[in-house]
Amino acid sequence: IDIDPEIAETARVDMQKWHHNRWVSEMVAEGWRYGAYFSESQKTHPALRDWDSLPEDHRRSPEFSNQQIFEWLRKVM
Repeated sequence: IDIDPEIAETARVDMQKWHHNRWVSEMVAEGWRYGAYFSESQKTHPALRDWDSLPEDHRRSPEFSNQQIFEWLRKVM
């Protein structure tokens, strides 16, 4: 699937934000909260904040294929 690179990059970032924010919601529902350091016993994690507030080294998300990007665009448009 051939997608305009600019559109693909915008969609990729939107998908990363959605994926991260879904993870944050799941973690918060399980009792986790933001903390400067990861602590399983205290249920704190430094990545439990909005994607745009995350430092680059905490931005982890799966790589999305052009097919996945196409499906994402099809659903949101």
